[in-house]
Amino acid sequence: MSRVSQAQATENRRRAVAAASQLFRERGMNGISVADLMKSIGLTTGGFYKQFASKEALIAEAAQAAFGDLDVLLASFDTDHGDHDTARGALVDFYLSAEHRDQPGTGCPTAGFAGDMAREPTAGEVRETYAACWPGARRAQNCRNRSWSRPTKP
Repeated sequence: MSRVSQAQATENRRRAVAAASQLFRERGMNGISVADLMKSIGLTTGGFYKQFASKEALIAEAAQAAFGDLDVLLASFDTDHGDHDTARGALVDFYLSAEHRDQPGTGCPTAGFAGDMAREPTAGEVRETYAACWPGARRAQNCRNRSWSRPTKP
């Protein structure tokens, strides 16, 4: 058995987090096993335990990655539409679109993880990550430069 390079291990971890972010939003935390997750990216279950302390640790990292993707999406709406109010309108149109609705794995992480956060008794670390990443919590903690929930004009 050959060892993978540090660069390959980093890439494997990135792929696992990306796949988990998508699959957990699609199927829920208990809807995908570690074995199925790793199989989806062509790796073994043993590889999982070399990268992550637990499934919960992966879920927390996947939620954080999903909210990072949301930040990129929100920034792209501002960039693509020139002003924040126009961008907000385009974001609402996108969020309510059939395309967004039909692709929960790449959809809103707030909605994608919310059900599991409410009902999963062992989601302590995950809940902490979700709460810290949730846009409302970040806004309350002044972690954002721009509010996406209220107009910029009075």
